Amino acid sequence: MLAMAEPPWHLQETYRGLVTLSTDALKALALVNGGAAVALLTYLGHGTTPSHANVLFLIALGCWCLGLLLTTLAFIVAYVTQLRLFQEERDRVAGRAFSIEHPTGIKAGIVCATLAAVLFGFGCLFAALGL
Repeated sequence: MLAMAEPPWHLQETYRGLVTLSTDALKALALVNGGAAVALLTYLGHGTTPSHANVLFLIALGCWCLGLLLTTLAFIVAYVTQLRLFQEERDRVAGRAFSIEHPTGIKAGIVCATLAAVLFGFGCLFAALGL
């Protein structure tokens, strides 16, 4: 039995969904890392903390700030990757020679986003230990 090809609209909608999910994931990473940093700074501004907690809170804050930096980098990588994919597709349709380079950007973006999520987790761990 021959498999039927998916209609073009299915591929387009799947791609559109992937872009939306990726953008929302990056926004969520920025929100949780930034929100956690702000929450910790607010907590520290409203009371005294034991001296052992200061180091743990500093590490937590560093994790969240680095998570924000990686999230910002992931947004930039995503833009450049999308632009490269557009150029590759434009050249393919026009019949011009091109090289496929966008998978490198996809991998770099995934690494940045994954590390940002891991740093959020470590930041939460250190903040909890400081409490």
